Formats: sequence, C-alpha cells, structure tokens
Amino acid sequence: AEAGIWYTPLSADGSPTQLATAGLLKATAVDRDGVLQLAWVAAEGLWHASGSEAPVPQLVRAGVATEAPVALGTGPGGIAHLVWVENGALWNARSSDWSLSLAQLPSADVLSAAIAVDSRNHAHIAWIEQPAAQEAPNGMVSLPKK
Repeated sequence: AEAGIWYTPLSADGSPTQLATAGLLKATAVDRDGVLQLAWVAAEGLWHASGSEAPVPQLVRAGVATEAPVALGTGPGGIAHLVWVENGALWNARSSDWSLSLAQLPSADVLSAAIAVDSRNHAHIAWIEQPAAQEAPNGMVSLPKK
C-alpha cells in the first residue's frame, strides 16, 4: 500500500482514492448534502478537499505546522469552515473563498479548538488558551482557582 491520505465511500462500488502522498489527517465531516469534507496538514500547509466522487484537494494556508490543531465544520450549501492554530494564534476561513475569508481571531496561547456551524452558515468557535507558564502535567489544562 502507498502512504498518504486516502478516501473511499463505504458504498456498493466505492474504490479508494489517494488525495495526498503524505500528511496528517486532522478532521472529516459530512455536510447536509451527504458530501464528504476532509482537512489535513502536510509539509506545504493546511489542505481541504470535498466531494462525493473524487474530492479535489485545495491548499488553504501554506506554512501550517503538521502538529497544529485543526477543526472542521460544515454548513448549508456545502460550505466548509476550518479553524486552526498557527504560532499559538487561532485562524479561520471558509471554502466559499479561502483567501478572502481568512481571519485571525483575537487569541493567544491556543491549545485546541472546536467549531460548529448553524443553519445560517454562521460558525461558532470554542477554544482553550493556556499560557506556557501555567502548563499542567500530561497536557491537562489547569483552571484558575476561585
């Protein structure tokens, strides 16, 4: 078998399709129309692909590290929404226009993020911030005492 990112529908005549020769799969989702959406990070950066037959990969953002947390949400019309951590900051973009929608959110020291998309195609993002000086053992987040 070849290395890389692969996709196949588990239906009658689904056959595997290689999307990338290398990378780390970060998130998958199926939109309201039953179309698969995938996000992964490779040496070039953050990638996205969607499609029910042969997903077409698109480079969303160059330079995103392979260890970067990435979350994927889908909205009406097959619009994918991505949120990721880059150099400790939180970024997001949507597939209707990756470059025009690209935005850095007001954040710092982000450890992880999650995203959900409502019926109006509005993304709702939650994340964890943890200054380096407050790191807890085993990657756990220490909450301030009240």
